[in-house]
Amino acid sequence: MTRTSGHGIAAPELATGGGLSGRERQVLELIADGLSNRDIGARLVISEKTAGRHVSNIFAKLEVHTRAQATRYAAEHGLLAP
Repeated sequence: MTRTSGHGIAAPELATGGGLSGRERQVLELIADGLSNRDIGARLVISEKTAGRHVSNIFAKLEVHTRAQATRYAAEHGLLAP
């Protein structure tokens, strides 16, 4: 099943936990790059607390508990940019 993102691009729906928002996908890529919440916040010009909220939402939607698990899920499901 696919859905259209806010940019008119078809994006695959995640199999579990619903789809990630565009911002959550950005945060997921930064998690995979090894950035901390503080670094994610600085990169996206959001607070560290907001970055942490995005990370928590990602973990819940992907049904994972760690950054490593989120990164693995993203890699296995094609959620990371090449």
